[in-house]
Amino acid sequence: MATTTGHAVALVRENELVTSIGTGTLLPIACCGDGGNRLFVTLADTHGLPLGEAMATKAVHTTVALLEIAKAGDTS
Repeated sequence: MATTTGHAVALVRENELVTSIGTGTLLPIACCGDGGNRLFVTLADTHGLPLGEAMATKAVHTTVALLEIAKAGDTS
């Protein structure tokens, strides 16, 4: 799941939090999982502006990131 006010995405499986990953200064707009251990996340860089203001002034840039989530017990 992603929220436009948080700076993290969370992988939730069967009502249990698997992991949470910080996105730094980027705002997660949307995300989806592939059913395995990968999240596709749309991130917005607003250059410090509130999201609505950045969108209104066209000062927002988006990117898509692929996040690999380590499986439980995987130390690699």
